[in-house]
Amino acid sequence: MKNKISCLCALVIFVVSPVNLKAAEISYEDYQKVYDLINRYSFGVDTYNTELLMTLFTEDGVFRVFSGGEQVGNREGAEARYTEFTERAETRIQNGAGQSRHFITNIVIEQVSERRIEARVMAMSTNMSPETAAPTVNAIGYYDFEFAKNNNEWKIDSLELHYD
Repeated sequence: MKNKISCLCALVIFVVSPVNLKAAEISYEDYQKVYDLINRYSFGVDTYNTELLMTLFTEDGVFRVFSGGEQVGNREGAEARYTEFTERAETRIQNGAGQSRHFITNIVIEQVSERRIEARVMAMSTNMSPETAAPTVNAIGYYDFEFAKNNNEWKIDSLELHYD
């Protein structure tokens, strides 16, 4: 009987103790700002708007690309990201790739600290070339975002694109 009471007391203490096992609570305002950055990123990619894309990142932000779990691209800092985004746009335009559209879904946003937020976003990119009457799936995968807050403004600090 004494062992049962001890176990019950230990269980009650464990259940009601104020252990914080979840991520920090994110404010509605911060959630919306990060959500907007994710959408602006997709819009910037789809419209080949390098200038818009550059405004979304921290100065020393990183953009990495993975395919099949292996890193195939790494751009660190503003100059390297500018080159990456410009080259991607120019290649698509020169190849007559047509219009791409990013469809993002299953957006999970978590605040890990007062100045850091992480998000995972599932994505599918379609393409519609002038020769096709219907869009085709160009790529599927997900993005891992890390956002940093500086001077009360959220920016993308790290973005990883993972192709499936």
